[in-house]
Amino acid sequence: MPKTIAQLAIMNWIENHFGICNLDIKFTDSREAFVTDSNGDTLILKYDSDTRNVYAI
Repeated sequence: MPKTIAQLAIMNWIENHFGICNLDIKFTDSREAFVTDSNGDTLILKYDSDTRNVYAI
């Protein structure tokens, strides 16, 4: 469950690009998430509050 607007934006980004199934999502801070899929591949997502966009880094 997202606790901040940034986390909600990240969750929406994930759902729009991948869907939520079979993903492990761990928020490393209020604006960053570490995502792991069922293959073990990972992705770091960061919310930029200035642009209000989510970026893969």
